[in-house]
Amino acid sequence: MHKTKKNKKYTGKIYRYTMLVFVISFLILNSFVYWQMHLQKQTEKAKATYTAETMVQRIETYLNQYQTKSVLLKQIVESDANMNIVKFETLADFIIKGNRALRGIELAKDGIVSEVYPVESNAQAIGLDILTYPVRKDYAALAKKSGEYVMAGPLELVQGGIGMLLINPVYTVGAASEKSFWGFTILVLDWDTVIEEVNLDDLDDSFYHYRIWNMDIRTGKQNLLIEYGDDGWKDELLVSCDMRNDTWYVEIEPVNGWFSTTEFLVNSMICILLSFFLAVLFFQYAIHRQEELAHHEEMMRAAKEIQEANEVKSRFLFNMSHDLRTPINAVIGFTELLERHSDDEKKVTDYVKKIQLSSNILLSIINHVLEMSRIENGKESLNEDPESVKELIRTIDAVFETTSRQKNITCEYHVDVTHEYAVFDMTKVEEIFLNIMSNAVKYTPEGGHITADVTEVCEKDHKALYRITIQDTGIGMSEEFIPHLFEPFARERTSTESKVLGTGLGMPIVKALVELMGGTVNVESKVGCGTKISVELFFEIADGKRAEECDQKQEISSTEGIENLAGRRILLAEDNPLNAEITVTLLEESGLSVDHAEDGKMCIEMLHQKEAGYYAAILMDIQMPQMDGYQAARAIRKADDAYASIPIIAMTANAFEEDRKLALESGMNDYIAKPIRMEIVLDVLKQWI
Repeated sequence: MHKTKKNKKYTGKIYRYTMLVFVISFLILNSFVYWQMHLQKQTEKAKATYTAETMVQRIETYLNQYQTKSVLLKQIVESDANMNIVKFETLADFIIKGNRALRGIELAKDGIVSEVYPVESNAQAIGLDILTYPVRKDYAALAKKSGEYVMAGPLELVQGGIGMLLINPVYTVGAASEKSFWGFTILVLDWDTVIEEVNLDDLDDSFYHYRIWNMDIRTGKQNLLIEYGDDGWKDELLVSCDMRNDTWYVEIEPVNGWFSTTEFLVNSMICILLSFFLAVLFFQYAIHRQEELAHHEEMMRAAKEIQEANEVKSRFLFNMSHDLRTPINAVIGFTELLERHSDDEKKVTDYVKKIQLSSNILLSIINHVLEMSRIENGKESLNEDPESVKELIRTIDAVFETTSRQKNITCEYHVDVTHEYAVFDMTKVEEIFLNIMSNAVKYTPEGGHITADVTEVCEKDHKALYRITIQDTGIGMSEEFIPHLFEPFARERTSTESKVLGTGLGMPIVKALVELMGGTVNVESKVGCGTKISVELFFEIADGKRAEECDQKQEISSTEGIENLAGRRILLAEDNPLNAEITVTLLEESGLSVDHAEDGKMCIEMLHQKEAGYYAAILMDIQMPQMDGYQAARAIRKADDAYASIPIIAMTANAFEEDRKLALESGMNDYIAKPIRMEIVLDVLKQWI
């Protein structure tokens, strides 16, 4: 009975929450639609503004072509102020010929129109004093004062119709080189012809209606110049445009409005349907979840004994939860701070460094867990090559130089070997000593001291016994804990207590790898006095030829500038959009040109669409739809053409050694594990292109 009441109560909550999901979903989706419509309106207004400004600029540009003619007429009159009527008519006929909009030419000595051409259509203007005539006097006064030509109008002409006047002041030079005002030259333009030749009618094809007006220079009232469209103005846009000596205003609006009301209503209906769909999904999920919870309660009772028997793993999960959340919280937190302080360069730099540090910590934790899993499953194997023993020290120094300096920890490195070159798996040996050194740096307080020594103990059967010892002045370990140091997930202090992140897997990995190589590891430690860890490994001594190969490898610079890569084209095969965006951006910022293919099939198609040699290399993801990276690499290599030899580099989250072997076996040249580091990518690319 009690259970039935509890279920009914829970079901009632589900119904209420379902309604809440519907309402919230609708509000969010509808807000998004409204925001999209707002963006559309802003885009349309920007286009309309550009259209309006372009329209006025076309008019102004057209009118300005007559400036040259006005200046020419002015210069001739200034050089021959007393020209006769025949000379004036000849000059005017030359200027007016071929210009439909140019209705007439006038000379106004002392401001009074004395000569016009052609006389038949402009005779009414003779005798007009433009210095006193309404409207014209203001423009004439402006021209006389400025000494430059002025565009007047559009205005009513005394000879009839609407026109523009280009008024240019004329000055004569006396015997004493003094300037004196002579009068004006005036070009009369027919406004209707101007509009026709500027082709403003074509705006009708852009589905705009508009009107252009300016302010009457005398009354200060609106003076309508041009109007197209009906009177149904709803939300017109006002754009002001500066003319030579005036301001014109354009009111413009799309014929059908800034956005479609019908489209908005349709989108709102879609929002309702989507919200209903989400609410139904939530309801089904909640009912299913209710059933799962009931089942879960039963399972929890059954799993109690298992949880008690698995105490070590439970402690690990507890520690991992904290240790994973700590760097994740740092990444999320500093990302938010980065958004808030994006304009503060100093803070941005600091936050980016902390995000990178936290990301590296998180990756290190994940790698430790994966590495331990591989060891337990017996999947680790050795990949031995001639290597330099001294490189171990250089690697340790390079990796921990910055961290130790930040903590004011002094580090001393000593190498005493007879045979520098030996045959061993450099990657796994580095992993051993990087783990040990990492603990030394983490658990040594500020001002502490660390020594790292590489010593050749003896030689036997063409093998040398190398002892690497790392000793610190850190917090140390108790004698009771030392026997448990190499147990998976074992930690004497949690990260909460020590303030040091970790998994408890670093030293078990060290011991497993050392034993894989047939070596031994010894630990000495005391609380408050520090820790000393020694590793002894037998390595085959590299003979002269193999040592020479190793020496030559060391001479190859890995730090060549990326200038050799600048402009080279890379074909990226990556199905994940986020990974593709990150990779393309990083490569392009490094000077490379990148084309992106979404799968292996598209990669092959894009490769063959370009001439051979167009792409310098292919960066190939492995897991992709349609055709994975292995299949694509095999197809390229099997093709009997010029494209078959292009360098192919695997770039994948499949980060194990067997994945590397599969990549090379499929015909790829090299391998890069994700998450990518651009310096590694560039170093690899420099080896192949």
